[in-house]
Amino acid sequence: MKESFVTSQDYHGIGSPAWFLPRLEFVSEMEKLGFHLAFQSAFEGTYRGLTSPPMDGFPPTHRIPYFSNLLFRSVSQKPTNV
Repeated sequence: MKESFVTSQDYHGIGSPAWFLPRLEFVSEMEKLGFHLAFQSAFEGTYRGLTSPPMDGFPPTHRIPYFSNLLFRSVSQKPTNV
């Protein structure tokens, strides 16, 4: 995905607006808010029986191949040992 876009997602029969952002654009916006990306991974599992997002209704240029996990940390937050 190269550009952000907004669409209506069907959630239990109700249209819900969803904003799709390229990962780099999203990370950049979070950095502007004082957070940095501390961890990222592809989601390995299923959601409603799917191993990838249901993207058939989008043109190929707007599809994402997998779910993602992104974890951010406040730039002002000191790391702690757990």
